[in-house]
Amino acid sequence: SGATAALILVSLFGLVTAPTPSASSVTGLGGITAIDEDPTPVPVPSVPVPSVPVPSVPVPTASPAEDSVVKPVLIIERSKIATVVFGDSVVLSARVGIKQALGKISIDAEVGRQPKVIAQRIRIRRNEGRLGNTVIIHMGTNGIIQADDLKSILDELSDRIRVVVINDQVPRVWMKPNNQTIAALVPLYPNVRLADWATTSKGHKGWFAPDGVHLNQTGAIAFGAMINTALSAP
Repeated sequence: SGATAALILVSLFGLVTAPTPSASSVTGLGGITAIDEDPTPVPVPSVPVPSVPVPSVPVPTASPAEDSVVKPVLIIERSKIATVVFGDSVVLSARVGIKQALGKISIDAEVGRQPKVIAQRIRIRRNEGRLGNTVIIHMGTNGIIQADDLKSILDELSDRIRVVVINDQVPRVWMKPNNQTIAALVPLYPNVRLADWATTSKGHKGWFAPDGVHLNQTGAIAFGAMINTALSAP
């Protein structure tokens, strides 16, 4: 029928795009649209090198321009880098609860963030030496998760000790296919665990803001506790 065709068209359009939430109106965001943070890094202790006498050789004096190019490099042990939580506005709304559950972590999240941008953020942090052994990812609030996009992210993180992927609880037509994609790919990676937010939050309407997506304080604490459980899973 014409009504059925119209419903299908609306659903298909919803798989591609989602309304971007207003950061000023969502509980827990407080007007913040993006966060890229790090706890204070801990430098690797330098190992003393025994001095060896060498012949004196005249060394040309470097010009001021050459001196300005040389910069000290801070090397951070991967094990000293805090857990990084990548995500979208759901992570922003839950950041306080996540920190209560996990302690010293880095939040790297933005309103409306898509999987391809999360992949970019992971590569940037890796190149900057800001990606530790433990990584947490939440995506899919704002549209469909393509299997190839998630696979490329998990491939990129295959050298990490523990990766947690959080599935979706969002009243949109893409929730079910997103969670199916996550459930299919997570078991293929020995270092990856699923944090099943869809099941954990089911029936807990009181954990959510009026939009049914973002979290209030109670929901944020539950969200953080669930992540902590997934991190310690065998």
